[in-house]
Amino acid sequence: MKIMPHALIALSAAVMAVNAQADSFREALQGGKISGELRNAITQSSHTDAWAEAGAVNNNSTGNTALRIDYATAAYKGLSFGVGFQTSWDWGLQDKDTGRAFGGGDGEDDTRNTIHATDMVQGYMNYAFDPASTKTNIRLGRQKIVSPLLMNSGAWPMQDSFDAVVINNQDLPGTSISAIAVNSWNTRFGASADAATSNDKHYDNPVMSLYLTNKSVDGLTVELQWLSNDNDETIGDGPVAVGSKGPYVTTFAGFDYNLGDYTVSAKYLTSDFDEDSNTEGTNVWGVQGKAKVGGVTLQLAHTQVGDDANFPGTLGHVPQFRSYNNTTIDCDLYAGLGTTVVSAAHGLGVEGLMAQASYAMWSQSDEGQAASGTDFDGGYELAIDLQYKVPSVPGLSTRLQLSQMEFGETAGASRGDENALTYGKLGVNYAF
Repeated sequence: MKIMPHALIALSAAVMAVNAQADSFREALQGGKISGELRNAITQSSHTDAWAEAGAVNNNSTGNTALRIDYATAAYKGLSFGVGFQTSWDWGLQDKDTGRAFGGGDGEDDTRNTIHATDMVQGYMNYAFDPASTKTNIRLGRQKIVSPLLMNSGAWPMQDSFDAVVINNQDLPGTSISAIAVNSWNTRFGASADAATSNDKHYDNPVMSLYLTNKSVDGLTVELQWLSNDNDETIGDGPVAVGSKGPYVTTFAGFDYNLGDYTVSAKYLTSDFDEDSNTEGTNVWGVQGKAKVGGVTLQLAHTQVGDDANFPGTLGHVPQFRSYNNTTIDCDLYAGLGTTVVSAAHGLGVEGLMAQASYAMWSQSDEGQAASGTDFDGGYELAIDLQYKVPSVPGLSTRLQLSQMEFGETAGASRGDENALTYGKLGVNYAF
């Protein structure tokens, strides 16, 4: 089965061109909306010998700017089109372009934030059926998708997207059901890709998924998702490379129950690897509680990964969506890893500001360390997150993230004795 979204979009555009002189379609074009965003990020971090644990945040000195322009037509008899382009510039802050810190080299290049490329991030057609008959929507082509097991990333100036067919139905009260078939994952690197892990992924067999959300009970949100990958080649991103395990199936179940000043959440994920794999699969579970006390939002959460294998995570540049951790290191993935997080957030009396401090404590079983090749046991991360939306300039926002990490006692021991890391990231974005 092959999905050819761009060819179908071009054909549909040609058909629509026949009616281009019709006032209704002209009005749809004139009623279209142009939007976009100018995004900037800079990172600085120290060097640690704990390469496997720190991953891409090790030894950074990078800066990147990206500009994205989107255009979406208004609907004409239920049919609409959208297109988006993005371009980025590398600031060239890194002392050495080669020698990735993730692989143990002495270079300062985190390639997520040193992209110099231009590409089409969106290009789709959308058809909405008559709502009097059914609340069903079909989107075909290059698009953004947000779900627990399949999601594009907005963490960096350049963004990724998917070539996919997404059918969404909302006929049931408070319920949204999506059927998704993904033919390609378009990474954020564009023409600047310098490694096979950065290139776009075109799948021999479409990645299939079903995603359901239900909000029919007041205050309660339930999410369920199933995803099947029937490809032998690598289809995803680090820090956990799942391609070597061959085909796999993942599931997600989660809920959030909001009681005003209190919120209780839980999630459970499973992975089932191909029979030829060295392991049958693994699981992840997590619980979270939040409470608002005197203007302060307090959080306590724990996440635990099974001992047998790393969890494949979310397909896209988002290692684990629906994370409870609020920290730099994505810990919902590594075998045998337990993460306990306490945090507090407050606006500090400044309009548009939210300041959050989080402390994550790690424990990792011996079996998990052997399966993942990492040692987080006894380590921690202290993180500060300052987000500010400028009230006088709508669309302008800044975010400063600072972290101090200490990995397990044996992390990086064969390479040196430095198992700590200091990390900082500043983002300045303007949406229009």
